[in-house]
Amino acid sequence: MVAALLTVFFVGRLVSLGTRRTPSEAKPRRMHLDKLTFGMETGPGRPWMELVSWKPRAALLHNFLTDRECDYLRDVSISKLKRSVVGNINLQENETEVDGARDSSGVFFSPRMGMEDKVSARLRRRAALFTGIAEEQQELVQVLRYEEGQKYLPHFDAGISNETGKFVEGYGRLATMLVYLQMPDQGGDTNFPEGERLAGRAPEPLGDAATCQGKVGLSVKPRKGDALFFYSLDPTASYLDEASLHESCAVVGSSVDKWTVSIWMHRVGNPQYTNDFGTMSLW
Repeated sequence: MVAALLTVFFVGRLVSLGTRRTPSEAKPRRMHLDKLTFGMETGPGRPWMELVSWKPRAALLHNFLTDRECDYLRDVSISKLKRSVVGNINLQENETEVDGARDSSGVFFSPRMGMEDKVSARLRRRAALFTGIAEEQQELVQVLRYEEGQKYLPHFDAGISNETGKFVEGYGRLATMLVYLQMPDQGGDTNFPEGERLAGRAPEPLGDAATCQGKVGLSVKPRKGDALFFYSLDPTASYLDEASLHESCAVVGSSVDKWTVSIWMHRVGNPQYTNDFGTMSLW
């Protein structure tokens, strides 16, 4: 069985919570995941992981995709984009709605739409290898585009009832992986208003959070090809981690749009999440 690096970090806690060290300063640690090599040391285009926070449990996977893979996913999606919607567990099952809180455009890589291909399949396999969460527990790959001024206000990825504000059992997205295909010059951070930096980390945010709507708790601005992975539920996958509240901060005054890939991961597998866009549950 393949041992997942992120499982080691978030379950085994083999990372020091003290003063932050750069990968070049840290003692090299390398794990071979099937045919995929990942380590704590850096190099030109070499994948490496940076632990970002324990609240929420979050890590940056640098160089997760190549520039060529990023450009391909962006280019194949651009003609198929539609206004993004949000799931609403208070509506009937599988229903979504347009909401001003989210004004990006996006497309799901769905077999029904002829969008499932070798690159998106490779992305799903790679995500499963790194996280230890099986492909069967992933929703369809979604590519998103944020143009100037567009954002996604603070929200939870796990199911939250609008009536009670509480986590709804059975609608549990366990974790999220955001892969960054292209980043704007200003804005576009991913911000966790209730998040906390690691002990010993410099007080400055990791990104440029001036355009965020929520308070700046933990702000990150990954580079092209990086992936941000974080858990929405507690380590027992039973309760909402309120520190997982997050937002996509507005893109500001840039000729370069923000492009990302979202992969939502569930506690258990369900064919609805992966087989058919028309019946897919967004929760």
